[in-house]
Amino acid sequence: MSADPAYSGYDVPEVNGVNADNDQAQIITTPLASAFSEYGGKGQYNLRLGSPPAGSVTINMRSGRPDRAVLQPASVTLTTANWQAGAGFMLVPTDDQLRDGDAAFTVTFDPAVATQDPAYAGRVASPVPATVLDDERVIFTSKNAHPGDMDGQSPDDVCARQDPGDGSLVLFHPPKAFLVGRTSGGTINRVASNTAYQGDGQQDWVLRAGLQYLSDDRDGAVIARANQNNLLPIEPPQSLSGPISQQTIWTGLLPDWTSGEDCTGWTSAYGIDLGRSGKGGGLDSVGISYNANQCTTPQNIACVEQ
Repeated sequence: MSADPAYSGYDVPEVNGVNADNDQAQIITTPLASAFSEYGGKGQYNLRLGSPPAGSVTINMRSGRPDRAVLQPASVTLTTANWQAGAGFMLVPTDDQLRDGDAAFTVTFDPAVATQDPAYAGRVASPVPATVLDDERVIFTSKNAHPGDMDGQSPDDVCARQDPGDGSLVLFHPPKAFLVGRTSGGTINRVASNTAYQGDGQQDWVLRAGLQYLSDDRDGAVIARANQNNLLPIEPPQSLSGPISQQTIWTGLLPDWTSGEDCTGWTSAYGIDLGRSGKGGGLDSVGISYNANQCTTPQNIACVEQ
């Protein structure tokens, strides 16, 4: 019906249409957090269906490295109530107290069990990736002692050009020198803390919160786990479980992690210049700062796997 006589009584022709159903029988996996720390981390995933099932669909899952991370739960069931939102599952890592490197693997899925829905019965979801990030690192002592100018090398080069112990130790990550200092030419510009024990203003610092540091041996004694300030726990009354080094080491650090004398940014081997040193075997602040030595004095440095 229309008030316009040109359209009044006009018969509109029929139009044929097709409603295309975009729901398909598929199992959809979504990684929410696929790389996670061995220390307190968790892998998180979601599993859902692409269309409403006729009945329950149960999917069993398998961890590619059950020695490094286990599934919780090991199976999920999707129904007409939760098929669209899906169900979550986790990978829970095992903190093995070993420096064994990161572990990359996949989570695989068994064929779905769906006795009431042939469209889903036997269907297999695509694998999803997972990486457990190892939380152990080694701190090793340089093989040779050097004066304050590191014999013309940068401190990091001293660490990078050697292997700890007898050379059998595998470094999973490159090392950096456990010391602070600044040079005008930028050879090193490293700060552990501007304020006592706070870890503020860090630059190119070598410790990371949550990582556990081990001594020279591959699976050596625990030194300590770095705190939330990316520092080792030496603020009184805290102490280390093991020494950073058994040798006297150049550090450039004051006892509270702030910067001290650094042999002019580790470029001086003159007796008139000084560099701060940590005492070998020290379990508290003396391990990072015991005294200031003349830069002519050869001393070792500690190297931290990153």
